[in-house]
Order: sequence, then structure tokens, then C-alpha cells
Amino acid sequence: MLARVGPLTFVLWRAACAVLPALETRDLGTVDGLPLRAVAERDRSFLLVDHGYEAGLPAYVELWRPVQPAENVTALFVLAPAVRPDLRPQLHPRSLTHLWRELTRSATGRAVGRGA
Repeated sequence: MLARVGPLTFVLWRAACAVLPALETRDLGTVDGLPLRAVAERDRSFLLVDHGYEAGLPAYVELWRPVQPAENVTALFVLAPAVRPDLRPQLHPRSLTHLWRELTRSATGRAVGRGA
């Protein structure tokens, strides 16, 4: 599955349920009527499409990776409130960088979750 954001094309890589911390974001506009935000963490930069997730509550998270190397964009995250809040979140990342690492590792067959 592919998604386009401006000139960038992303491929859906992984999805999970996670509880995210509050994120410091910068508004970039909208994509299909949804807020598009940027998150910069250390040497990584992420795009974020927000379907109305709330920090500290279970969220459905999709990780989209750039099809071609993208200057200054590590990945695209799509975040939405968990449809079934009774499901236990698989991940409790400290940041988007931590979430990106966890989901990337899980895609290579390594364990996912706390203590992985």
C-alpha cells in the first residue's frame, strides 16, 4: 500500500497499538483534510498524520517508510485513537524515535514490546 504526501511516496511498513507520550510537533498543513505535523527528535525527523489520537491513551499506529531516500524525513506515522480501547497496547515508547526503532526491529523478526 502506498501513500503520497507532497512529493514523497511512502509504503506501509508496520502497524501496532501503542500508548504515546505528548509529542512536540510543528504544523505543516493538512493531508486529505487531516492535520499534517512534523516531529524533530535528535537526528531524525518524522511526518505525522493525526486522526485525533491523544497522548497517554491507546492509539493505532501505522509506520510508513519512504519508497526513495527522503532528505530529512525518516518516516511517516499515522496515528488514530484505538478502535478497541480494551486491547492492551503492545508498545509504550518514550518518543517517535523509540517507536520507529521498535517497529523496525519487529519487521525484521525481533521481539516487539517492553523489554524487547
